[in-house]
Amino acid sequence: MYRLFIIVMTCVFLTFSVSEAQAKRLSCERSTPPRIVVTPVQSNILYDFSLSKADLNRMDVDTISPYGPHHKTNVSGLMSGSIQLRSNVAFMHETYKYLDRGCVYLKGVDVTIHLEPTIFIANDFEQGGCMYNAILAHEFKHVREDQLIINKYTNLIGHALERIVKEQGESFGPMRLSYMPEIQGQVKNAIQTEVIRVNGMLNEERRRRQQAIDTIEEYDAVGNRCKGAR
Repeated sequence: MYRLFIIVMTCVFLTFSVSEAQAKRLSCERSTPPRIVVTPVQSNILYDFSLSKADLNRMDVDTISPYGPHHKTNVSGLMSGSIQLRSNVAFMHETYKYLDRGCVYLKGVDVTIHLEPTIFIANDFEQGGCMYNAILAHEFKHVREDQLIINKYTNLIGHALERIVKEQGESFGPMRLSYMPEIQGQVKNAIQTEVIRVNGMLNEERRRRQQAIDTIEEYDAVGNRCKGAR
């Protein structure tokens, strides 16, 4: 099993102008809180039965063999799970060009946690055979662990973003128009930093939980389930 984490951050800006009468009441206070949504998405499991055990042994994996570095082990199957975090930050603007003043509002933050699992089983084993099924059941455990992880971190990221927004604020100004991009950048960077921080926690916990599946007892159970069978 090996993993890949990708973080993509984009921004959306909505700009509108107001009348002079509205400008006199300028306070940069918004009536609705920003929308924070974190969505877990899982692609259908992909299967690859085209590689041999020798091919799988040459693949780069991040699971450490429970038998130790000096014990020769053969890889009969593995799960490659790509987890992608995509973030979108949206702002709204009010501009008063004749006053050289403006307001910046955080409109919302959307984060998607996307799991893309692929299960590899060596073509040395007959599809539908005893060892094939035993290996497949083991790899399903890795997929299930990733499902639990992204569900857990959907909530954690949501709470973390709520905290960051509370600390940073939801509305900014009145300020000079030239200062608005800097404010937007500061808010976006604070949100991005928090997403990266929680992603690091996800990465580390995922590594531990995936490694906990690959125990000597689990490997021996898979190997002994179909002794003498292909």
